[in-house]
Amino acid sequence: MAINLSRNTRLWISTEASGGTHTNANTFEIPVQEGYSFSQSVSTTDVSVEEAGPAPIRGSKRFNASLDPVEWSFTTYMTPYLEGSTHFTVDMLLWHALASSNATVVDLDNGTGTSKVFGDTSSFKVDFENNSAHVLTELYLYFLVDNTMYYIDKVQVGQAEVSIDISDIGQTSWSGQGLTYLPITVPAFVAAGGTSFDETSVASGYVRVPTNKSYLVNKLTLMSLNSDLAPGLNAGVNDNYIIPITSGTVTVNNNVTYLTPNTLAEVDNAIGSFTGSFEVTGTIEAYLRDNVGSDGTTGTEYGSANLLAHMLAEVGDAVTNAANIVFQVGGGTGSRAEITIPLAQLSVPSLSIDDVVSTSIEFKGIPSSTDLISGDEISFAFFAE
Repeated sequence: MAINLSRNTRLWISTEASGGTHTNANTFEIPVQEGYSFSQSVSTTDVSVEEAGPAPIRGSKRFNASLDPVEWSFTTYMTPYLEGSTHFTVDMLLWHALASSNATVVDLDNGTGTSKVFGDTSSFKVDFENNSAHVLTELYLYFLVDNTMYYIDKVQVGQAEVSIDISDIGQTSWSGQGLTYLPITVPAFVAAGGTSFDETSVASGYVRVPTNKSYLVNKLTLMSLNSDLAPGLNAGVNDNYIIPITSGTVTVNNNVTYLTPNTLAEVDNAIGSFTGSFEVTGTIEAYLRDNVGSDGTTGTEYGSANLLAHMLAEVGDAVTNAANIVFQVGGGTGSRAEITIPLAQLSVPSLSIDDVVSTSIEFKGIPSSTDLISGDEISFAFFAE
């Protein structure tokens, strides 16, 4: 008998189910951090009686109604790398499943066809232009928890949250659901450490866990905001804001819902899932400061205090506002991740009164189409050095 230590956990993600053919083109090992989880619960129904009289029946009974979908979550570092001259990122299959409805992994190394998630000689790109589907790419998770392999079936990637804590390393928190999970015999590709994949049958760039991956330092992050909120001299044109952040988050949510029957005298399982509204939200934390003499032009950009003043002056007259936000996680050059929100609705910044007064700005990405066709609310580009 052996205990299981979470420190020895390894995770593989694949587009192939257990028993399928696993290759370097469809199965990737993903290094994860502490705090991962996966669990499945049972929905129950209670029946109780209540009656009058000198000796009332007061009993109750519980029935198992259905097996809920598996809830899973884990965190990965944003680690782009180069294979030859092509840019990749270790968790690219997760980005593919978050953004795409392609049933199989296609074109991750050249971007031909319909894929909008791919690497080339300039960067690894993640666009969401092909996310208009009820079911996005389904994955299969293989958690090797020390001595035991757990398999999660038909996984949907529901949400990715990029955390920009300036005292930490750039990372993404992933979460979603799956139909069921169960312990299985360790697959052959895991027993072989991943080295048994047929390297000759797949495109270049698909490696087990690259040794040349780069970590992104949040302390070097740059953020710019471009908007026409400013009144006065440059009213009606887009003005620039440079705001050194103290922290921030960017969240992409597919709002996936699973369908589960409810049949009497049976314990039902979820039968499938579908996407809900596509949401891009986030927060920006920064010190409250203005730029003396700034006018919003390049070189004399506004600061966070200017943004607050401009929004307070304009919010009463506009039901919407639009800003372009760009985060350069890890800095403006070298290994980095660029997150672009072309149109963001900003909330009026709130203040936090402490030794140094700070401000918090919430935003929501909105599609450019008046028909609310989703897909262009956000894009990512990962650069490896």
